[in-house]
Amino acid sequence: MATTSKKFRADEINSIVTNVYETLPVTGSLVVDNNNVKSYSHDRYISVYDADPLLASANQLMDISYCNNFDVVAFPDNQVAKERSVMYNQFAQVLVGHDTDGSRKTFQVASGSSSEEVVGFYAISLPRYMVKDKIDSDSFKFEFSGDSDSHTVTISGSINSNSPAGGYYELQSTSRTGRNSGLLFVEAGVMILSIEALAGLTVGSVDIFNELKSNLPTKGEAYDAFRQVFDKLTFKNTVEVNSTIYTCQVSFGDFNYSNNPTFTDASGSIRNSTDKKTYITGIGLHGPAGELLATAKLSQPKEKTSAKNYLFNVRLDY
Repeated sequence: MATTSKKFRADEINSIVTNVYETLPVTGSLVVDNNNVKSYSHDRYISVYDADPLLASANQLMDISYCNNFDVVAFPDNQVAKERSVMYNQFAQVLVGHDTDGSRKTFQVASGSSSEEVVGFYAISLPRYMVKDKIDSDSFKFEFSGDSDSHTVTISGSINSNSPAGGYYELQSTSRTGRNSGLLFVEAGVMILSIEALAGLTVGSVDIFNELKSNLPTKGEAYDAFRQVFDKLTFKNTVEVNSTIYTCQVSFGDFNYSNNPTFTDASGSIRNSTDKKTYITGIGLHGPAGELLATAKLSQPKEKTSAKNYLFNVRLDY
């Protein structure tokens, strides 16, 4: 008797995970152009767009925040210093979390056999539409330069997983060989770039690192300094595609019958004809109760007779 449906065996259902990547470069010309930057009176961050932010077609590329715990110690009565310390605390709470006693953790990077706190940093926050599921760490590269030299920041070491915001890597700069320059939170899409990565970098004969450490930049000055040295940020985003592949085997005796009225005579009996043919045009995936869950259409009908068998692979992505 010809069958109208078949149950899958366990070995006919297989799950796979595929990563899809997209390369996204952000050039310094976009960051340095004042027409692409939106500033705020609170000075806690600036937003960079790929066009004038007043245009409806403009896409946000990143937010840049300057955070520094040192400022609030050196300038305890300064409101700007307090705001930058508040930003430090906010990023720390989200990205590194709290200790068992409830105290806020700090950003730590390796320093020889111990670790040191990233006291001052630029936080580059990327929007979700650019990051997707996460940043591909191997492709991440941040390039910056001063008057006479250029440097590149990439990941260093293996992934760390003790963050409430997901996995993160330490960063290594060519200008600080053997020392770390910040952190990259690949799932949150945030780069914490230590201002010490800018050590020795001069713009117009001004040492940016020393200027940030010894003086309290006024509103906008810290961002202007960073935008001047920004050359290029390149990375691949990652989309994780989960797939289930169903192997549908159509044997010689399967699906050789049709509901077409020409297959039966006036009494309802199946006609005994050697030239009867059926055509497979689609495959339906049904649940335990027989409910239709998904359908797959063939590009062209496949002729089916008792002398033919087929093997179809149906892939369901989600």
